[in-house]
Amino acid sequence: MFVFGVGIGTTYAAMPGLIARSVATEELGSAVSFNQVLRTVGGSFGSAISAAILSAHLAADGHPTARGIGLVLGVGAAGSAGCSSRSLSRRS
Repeated sequence: MFVFGVGIGTTYAAMPGLIARSVATEELGSAVSFNQVLRTVGGSFGSAISAAILSAHLAADGHPTARGIGLVLGVGAAGSAGCSSRSLSRRS
């Protein structure tokens, strides 16, 4: 979790600078704001999907099962890989 947190933190911190270098000055505010909106919507969407999967895979004591946790990790990894490959394919 520490490595994951460091990765997300550095990515979130670096993104406004990367955006500032790649858009026109007149569009900077809109571009940075759009990035923030997409991060918020993406986080909400990912949390909702994770919660739905975990609540569908509960043990008798109310805790998520190992299968549910594995499924959430698999869905998250597949979503990340899909978004990354789509982003990289658009660059070429």
